[in-house]
Amino acid sequence: MMFQANQQFNHATNFFLKNVQLKDFIHHRQIKITANHTHTLFQFETAVKVSPLSGLALLVFRENQQYLLDGEYILAPNTTFNILSLSDDVLVQLSTKTPQEPQLITIENDIHVTQHTVKIQVQELLTAVSYQFQEFHQIEVKAQAHYELLFVESGQLTINQATLTKGQAILIAPNTTYQRLYDASEKCLVHTIRFNATGIDKRLVNTILDISTLIAPLLDLMHQDFTAPLQADYLSLHVHSLLIALNQRLIEPASEQTTSMQEKYEDELFAKIIDFIHSSDITTLKVSDLVQQFNISRSTLQHLFNKYQHVTPKIYINQLRLEKSRQLIRESNLSITEIATQLGYGSLQYFSRAFSNTYNVSPSEYAKGYAKRL
Repeated sequence: MMFQANQQFNHATNFFLKNVQLKDFIHHRQIKITANHTHTLFQFETAVKVSPLSGLALLVFRENQQYLLDGEYILAPNTTFNILSLSDDVLVQLSTKTPQEPQLITIENDIHVTQHTVKIQVQELLTAVSYQFQEFHQIEVKAQAHYELLFVESGQLTINQATLTKGQAILIAPNTTYQRLYDASEKCLVHTIRFNATGIDKRLVNTILDISTLIAPLLDLMHQDFTAPLQADYLSLHVHSLLIALNQRLIEPASEQTTSMQEKYEDELFAKIIDFIHSSDITTLKVSDLVQQFNISRSTLQHLFNKYQHVTPKIYINQLRLEKSRQLIRESNLSITEIATQLGYGSLQYFSRAFSNTYNVSPSEYAKGYAKRL
């Protein structure tokens, strides 16, 4: 469960006092909080200091304004308030300058904590495997107690009677036996990720899914070296993000026709942009090249990347450039300095810093670690 709020203290001056001598609050009482709702409020005739001692608590007022109790607050005299629990073992201390009992005020409408449940959770990644075939191949996959996400990078794949092509995926439910058939007419490259998860909508399972605008990060990761630090974490993150995006498609209300047309336009445009990036020389590609190629504004390009990738276009290009640097370290005889120069980095120091910030290891350390594995 998660609590979310936008706390604007500039609108709460009637509740809180500033520049008060805390040492004057010498009469204390400790309250254990277990409830996350109330129809009763406290009211002290004088100022009261509210101090959290343990757990997470929420300070609520008659006006139904709510503030996370993450520090000590001084409430003005005659303020009506209560404290609700956001976690287990909540203990709060109320302090006043003189001994006094609060007045208890019953309110008509119950005040309660609004908490949001994390719906989809990827609990464990089990396998990440790529299959490449240039001939007819058929296999019966036995039932397993986990989900399997299959997505096509090239060629054609048939699952039972459903045929998948580039940019399409299928999420196989746990305990499902199925037939997997690879087309022999062209090279087929398919990736599968097996994992345990909860909260996945049944409507996403065992049906063809269009992930053409969401697939780029997964494709990049499936071609990377998973012995590198945090690669499995990145993969888990992107699987989780993909599942959330697919689930969001199911719960969004039906759009008007104009909105649907705009969505379709943006989907297709962004897919073209991603294809262009991956077919370009990533060492020289600039954001301005995308603006010019697709005749769009920088703000439109920024909107599309924020919408589909949750990063800026510059960050996305830099991520691909850094992955290209790892490939060159593994597969070429170039020095680290030569790789930095070839990829357009202004200095070796700048390249090393960018590499280290992304992969938690310097380029030279990465090269040494890879050489030891050979």
